[in-house]
Amino acid sequence: MPASGTKLKHFRISILLLSLVLVGLAWAGPAKTPPEQPETVVAIGDVHGDFEDFVTILQRSGLIDAAMLYL
Repeated sequence: MPASGTKLKHFRISILLLSLVLVGLAWAGPAKTPPEQPETVVAIGDVHGDFEDFVTILQRSGLIDAAMLYL
C-alpha cells in the first residue's frame, strides 16, 4: 500500500475513534452537580463515659430530639 493510502487509512481510523468518543460523551449525559454543602458540620471526638454530654451535643445540633431517646 502506498504511503498516501496508509495516511488515508489512519485518517479514517482516527475519524472513527473520534466519532465513538463523541457518541460516548453524548450518551453519558451532562455531569451531575454536587449536592449543596451543609450549613453546619458537627465533629464529635471520644465519647467514652460521657453519654449525657454526647446526647446533649446531638440534641443541640438537631441530629436527634427528645423523642428519639426512648426508641
